[in-house]
Amino acid sequence: MHTAPLRALAHDLVRVGLDAADPAARVASALRQTPLNLPSGGRLLLLALGKAAVRMAEGAVQADLPTPHRALIVTTQGAARAPLGLAHAEVFVGGHPYPDEGSLRGGRSVLEALSVLTPDDRVLLLLSGGGSALMVAPVDGVGLDDLVKAHRVLVDSGLPIHDVNRVRQALSRLKGGGLLRHAAPAPVRTLALSDVFDDDPTVIASGPSVPPKIAGPEASAILKTHGKWGDMPAAVRAALSHATRPTDFPEGAFNLVGSNHHSVAAMAAACPVPCQTADGPLSGDVDTVARHLARQLDRIPRGSAWIGGGETTVRVTGHGQGGRNQELAVRVALHATTEGPWVFAAIGSDGRDGPTDAAGGMVDDGTLARLTASGIDLQARLADHDSHRILAASGDLVVTGPTGTNVADWMLLVRG
Repeated sequence: MHTAPLRALAHDLVRVGLDAADPAARVASALRQTPLNLPSGGRLLLLALGKAAVRMAEGAVQADLPTPHRALIVTTQGAARAPLGLAHAEVFVGGHPYPDEGSLRGGRSVLEALSVLTPDDRVLLLLSGGGSALMVAPVDGVGLDDLVKAHRVLVDSGLPIHDVNRVRQALSRLKGGGLLRHAAPAPVRTLALSDVFDDDPTVIASGPSVPPKIAGPEASAILKTHGKWGDMPAAVRAALSHATRPTDFPEGAFNLVGSNHHSVAAMAAACPVPCQTADGPLSGDVDTVARHLARQLDRIPRGSAWIGGGETTVRVTGHGQGGRNQELAVRVALHATTEGPWVFAAIGSDGRDGPTDAAGGMVDDGTLARLTASGIDLQARLADHDSHRILAASGDLVVTGPTGTNVADWMLLVRG
């Protein structure tokens, strides 16, 4: 088996993973199994938040949901449109990975919509990853500029996503169960597409409809432990220092409709060659994970595949353009010593890796030779975190465009 069919196989498996995480199909199935009951005279508020918001809303329509009296969609620029069957929906485009004015407008509109609900009304929240930046409603004393600076510190810090989102919760009126509290007395039902490996509902989009695990003091401790407290704006430090843990959370229903696990299992089942799956999430420092994957490539038998999921972290110190999956792919190519043919792919399921147009990278046993022929200074570009330029030079970028879903990242090894 040569490299070309290996690459084709990897692309086919990614498509299987995307199909398994199709937001519309997953939401429609959940609502058909357990329909949403609306009391006589009650109104339905439909809120869809995250990178998969539009497709999740379309799934609700496919399940013959009662017509919402109001539908608000908060999503990314590339995915923003009115869902089919919901022409009256209000669509807000937020910033990602850093919030912007659109994120603020979305948050304000959601708060306004929640403020007029009655006990007979119902809220259906369709939640997917990316919502932490796409919709913001900062606590008193914290302005948008402060929040953007805080997000930049958090995103560029290399902190685990659980810690990042717990700090975000303490700075928001909607995250960390805030949406649940503002919706009261109307019950909230959440259908979530998970982009975190342990599917912790307090972490998905920073948990707007579930009570948080920590409050301001604990968030301050996270920042201090990681040496980031002094990097935060004064207004953010003040807000976290004076924050308290809310206790008055009403009950809410939360159901997971799709995840990284579901997609990895589907890819493994569809794989035409013997296939192993990772024992746990691939997370942590990108170079450490790359070295692990290079060793894993040696361990899998010839003519077989291996699939894992998760998210690495990159501590950004340079000024290049790239993302965690592109950098992971470059580093696997750099560390791999396995004789070919082989292929490794690191793909963001949402179709966007960092602030680039690529979903990730797909490298093989010929990548380093192509880079040498291109004349690019690999070590200098990698030190500047310029993985996008590196993979463009070797012809190893994977560009899918926005996929409409978001269940974290996939890593695939295929050995000929």
